[in-house]
Amino acid sequence: MKNEPEIIDTKMGIFTIILQLLLLLGGIILIILFQSCGPSSSRAALKGDALNRYNQALVLYSEGRYRDAADLLAGFNNSYSAQVLRGRALFFISNYKDGETALKRALQIRPSSIEGRLYLAYIQRAIGKVDEARKLAEDILADDPENLRAYRVLADLAEASSSKRVYLDQALEGMGEAALLFVERARSRWISGDGHGALQDVSAALVLLPEESTLRPPVLALQKSIASQWQEQER
Repeated sequence: MKNEPEIIDTKMGIFTIILQLLLLLGGIILIILFQSCGPSSSRAALKGDALNRYNQALVLYSEGRYRDAADLLAGFNNSYSAQVLRGRALFFISNYKDGETALKRALQIRPSSIEGRLYLAYIQRAIGKVDEARKLAEDILADDPENLRAYRVLADLAEASSSKRVYLDQALEGMGEAALLFVERARSRWISGDGHGALQDVSAALVLLPEESTLRPPVLALQKSIASQWQEQER
């Protein structure tokens, strides 16, 4: 047990390098996608009043005013960002028909969109198009093997208990990776002086980690260390 902090430090160092490489690669991919999708397919292409309406819709969406957000984005048929946001908003108010149309428009502009495919899978699942929803989720996992939301779609759709168990096991493995992301951000926040934010991230990591996980003890130790030092600083 005494060696566990050193073990987590080594793992976090390796994980940091991998994460940096993935972020670099992701940035390159995003540049290529923006260039290949045309000038009207990204948020940056929205200008003037159109951009103001999109930003207003974002605020309405974040406030849970999904119908208002969707209405504000009506007519933005050539904007990928607007169509994805509109499709998501329509999904949350159970307007599956219009939501499906919006997300399919978004995918015509950017077929590789994980968010567009995911919410379209949610809608297909909701309206009983099981095969379509399953294929969308499987396609997402082919591009993003650790996408927990896609695993959840497949688990919900699995009829055999054995298949559902496989999907859930794979999702739980991915949760461990997600927990490490929270730990990494907790350390970054703590270094920058944000003790409250750091503790929130550590708590989120612990929620994701199963009780039997070997990562829990060092994360608990990190939580105790941050809490103790932050309390000293607050005095």
